Amino acid sequence: MARAVRSATAGDELEQRRLVDDLGARSDDVDVASELTGRRHEVVGEHTHPGLRSRPRRDREERAPQRAPRDVAGIAAKRLGRRRLMLDFDHSHRPASRSASSGGAFDYTVDRSRLRSTVRGVGALLALCLLGAACGNDGESSVERRARARAEATSAARSAEALSACGTRTGPPVAYDHVVWVWMQNRRLDDVIGSIDAPFINALSAACGVALNYSWVGHPTQIRATAGWEAVPSGCRPPQCDTGATSVFSVVKTAGRQWRSYEESMPGTCHRHEAAPYVVEHNPALYYSDLRRDCPTWDVPMGTTRSGTFLDDLERNRLPAFSFVSPDNCNNTHDCSLRTGDDWLRSWVPKVVASPGYRRGATALFIVFDTGGDASGCLTNPDRNCLVPALVVSPYTPRATRSTERFSHYSLLRTTEELLGVGPLLGGAKRATSMRGAFGL
Repeated sequence: MARAVRSATAGDELEQRRLVDDLGARSDDVDVASELTGRRHEVVGEHTHPGLRSRPRRDREERAPQRAPRDVAGIAAKRLGRRRLMLDFDHSHRPASRSASSGGAFDYTVDRSRLRSTVRGVGALLALCLLGAACGNDGESSVERRARARAEATSAARSAEALSACGTRTGPPVAYDHVVWVWMQNRRLDDVIGSIDAPFINALSAACGVALNYSWVGHPTQIRATAGWEAVPSGCRPPQCDTGATSVFSVVKTAGRQWRSYEESMPGTCHRHEAAPYVVEHNPALYYSDLRRDCPTWDVPMGTTRSGTFLDDLERNRLPAFSFVSPDNCNNTHDCSLRTGDDWLRSWVPKVVASPGYRRGATALFIVFDTGGDASGCLTNPDRNCLVPALVVSPYTPRATRSTERFSHYSLLRTTEELLGVGPLLGGAKRATSMRGAFGL
């Protein structure tokens, strides 16, 4: 038997229309109140009051296109704009008798106080939804969202620029003005190259150059890489382990040029004590006794991509001949994820390739990881645990250069001395293979 709905009085019906109009909806728009307030909707029936008629729910669902889930504010705005609004009636509205005038159908009466309560609830929820839409679900203002969007767009543009920074020039110079080392930590070649957790590193290796047969040389890695041999015992820290060995820092200074060690998160210049995430062992300049006079000036906190010494030197064309860049123990991937280090490189490499020195073809950038897996004798050991990632970025390096020639940290030292035109070649650098030819340097 068909069921109908009618108002108790004409005044009640007028009140319904007025309250619905207060919501900004038409009088024949009825459906969202129950859904927004979380109350269960009761089907009114096939023969409804003309002012409350709506399509059957099944028909609406079949016709409605499937949409992805939205936030509350979006759902509220969408539903309030629909052409059908069904008012919800509580179970307590069930009639006690049937009406003859309605053909025996149940006789429902609208309680005005309940209707007002329902509409007020919808209005309050709508206000909250609109507030959420204005402020963002995470409390972020529209101004902050726009600023973040601009920053992300700028970052994306700079990343794209970094990936087009190689192969732009031919005829490399005999000597470069600047060589920059960025020293990452503790990843094998196979852990990084091809990993989905290193999208920027892999994109950069494809856009510039990568050494696929590059080995680490044993501990302490940074000392071996800068001096060419094990000048101090592994695990020993200054001042107990100062050494009089000659280093790449020393030969640069002897040649009348300058060096810098840019140490991320270091509390102050030439800091010789642990201050996590800064690690003394990752600051090799501290170990060399002949650098003590220059250390307070040239061994400096790195700063950030927004301000600090390294950024200033890049932007103001003040890079020294040799730069040793050491991310802190999180951003170098030692204590944190590979993705963390990848994001760090994504933020810094564009700064380097945008510098005046790089743009005029006078800077070469090397990104290397210090150690790989558990292995020993890596200079001659073919174990893949000995292999670490080494990326070469320069205007003269042909795009997508992938070298399988045997290199090591000593090769990096030799190549750096050659590029800067300084010497003599130190320790293992004398016997190592230069990387200049393989990477167009």
